[in-house]
Amino acid sequence: MSVIDRVEQLAIPTERRRFQVVDSQWRAWEGRYRLAAIGSDVLCTLLVCLALGHYVLGSGIGAAVVGVLTFVGTVASTGGYAVRHVAPATREYRSIALGFVGMLAVAMTVSFLELAELPPAPVVLGIGGVAVAAALFRTAQRRFLSALRARGLHRPRAIVVGPVAHTERMLAEMSIVREDLELVGACVPEREIGSRLPGGVEVLGAPRDVALLAEVNDADVVLVADGALPADEFRRFQWAMERTETELVVVPDLREVLDSRVDLQVVGATPIMTVLRPTTSQRFAKQVMDRVLGSLLLLTFSPVILGAMAAVRLTSPGPAIFRQIRVGRDGRQFTMFKLRTMHVDAERRREELLAANEGAGPLFKMADDPRVTKVGRVLRRFSIDELPQLWNVVRGEMSLVGPRPALPSEVATYDVMAMHRLHVRPGMTGLWQVSGRSRLSWQETVKLDLRYADNWSIRYDLQILWRTARAVLGADGAY
Repeated sequence: MSVIDRVEQLAIPTERRRFQVVDSQWRAWEGRYRLAAIGSDVLCTLLVCLALGHYVLGSGIGAAVVGVLTFVGTVASTGGYAVRHVAPATREYRSIALGFVGMLAVAMTVSFLELAELPPAPVVLGIGGVAVAAALFRTAQRRFLSALRARGLHRPRAIVVGPVAHTERMLAEMSIVREDLELVGACVPEREIGSRLPGGVEVLGAPRDVALLAEVNDADVVLVADGALPADEFRRFQWAMERTETELVVVPDLREVLDSRVDLQVVGATPIMTVLRPTTSQRFAKQVMDRVLGSLLLLTFSPVILGAMAAVRLTSPGPAIFRQIRVGRDGRQFTMFKLRTMHVDAERRREELLAANEGAGPLFKMADDPRVTKVGRVLRRFSIDELPQLWNVVRGEMSLVGPRPALPSEVATYDVMAMHRLHVRPGMTGLWQVSGRSRLSWQETVKLDLRYADNWSIRYDLQILWRTARAVLGADGAY
């Protein structure tokens, strides 16, 4: 079947889709999103510069004009107003930060040339206020857009291109495909036109036909698996895309790699991607952060720990602190401390409850475990029972953030992939805790722990700690 025949085969349903109201709404929304971002930046900069100019110079008109041109111009020139269909929020925030730097540079130049006397503190605070206000408005914009897309509105139309295995993996692992894009179809070489991939995505044609099919189906973005087209064909396809408004995204065959580990460069005219690994200084910085922050948290929560210990002792017989052997980094065992939340015969009674186990894999979980005391349920609900592990963190046996500390019996069942969890120190919290905790299956827990072990960084740790605070306050997934 020729390309023309394939297009004609799809022409009738395609023409119906081209004139859907949803599509025209997206086009209008794209323009409104950009105008709202520009308008908010102009308004914030204008108000701050007028106030600063009036306070410092007696007239804020000149300062307002210069400030608006500098901030908005810098953000625009660095792509801060370009509506990208597949792009992280950090791109917009980076442009806002560069706008802050640009305004600061202009103010320093004015002071250096003695064109005006600018007091440093008000100027820096004012420029910082512009950047913060712009970032907050952009965050509100993105959340509002995400809420609308969750309801099926304003979703860009996308085509996925590549071999079946790569395409299915993209559909399964790229959450943005499901949440933020309307999947028009896929171009794969091994399937007949009209057949369906997992998830109900229709096969539109072969990869060599994607330029024509993208135009016919009015696609906003094309996701191409790395190596889906020969080099010359991909270059011609790239030229064809340049004549349209369709966004071209190449998805490399890498899995569970975050942006902090990827360094994209161009050598000659060839793009290369380096996957970075943690340096010795980064490992040292993590240890310092763990021990210093762990010590401060231990001092801060010591009244809570002492109060909880008293409650445990007064309401059930047995010690207040529960000690258990866990497996740490590189398989080294250590004694982990927790507040006791179960009756002292819990280990013996576990054998009796194995039939009621709700956990997956080697994990034993029960939503209504009869071994848990009344006080223990409260301690578990708000993760207060985990606070004594701060002493393990101070001693260097655990980290504030890391994979869930495993029992020796669990490690005995690990396969080669799961053993990689032991490459880093176990943590008091981690991706498993902020992503559902006890609701997660064993496979999901391992996947999240491996993702952290592969991608940890100080910034990533701070993000997880922030998300942990929100999860604990909401008692999300704890029992």
